Amino acid sequence: ETKCKPWKGAIDSHGYGRTMFEGKWQPAHRVLWVKQFGPLSNGFVLDHLCRARSCVNLKHLEPVTTRDNTLR
Repeated sequence: ETKCKPWKGAIDSHGYGRTMFEGKWQPAHRVLWVKQFGPLSNGFVLDHLCRARSCVNLKHLEPVTTRDNTLR
């Protein structure tokens, strides 16, 4: 599927979906990624290729370094 899947729950002040996971509020896209693929390597974050911060479509996410994410 190529369409964005906007998070239906809580949204933080930066536009990212938030959900409770392991006893604390965390970014919804990251929680779904970890459940599907496992934890990210150290120094990596998830970049929304679609640029929609509330999107939780795993096909729209790419693990990249913090530097690459900032440059994009």
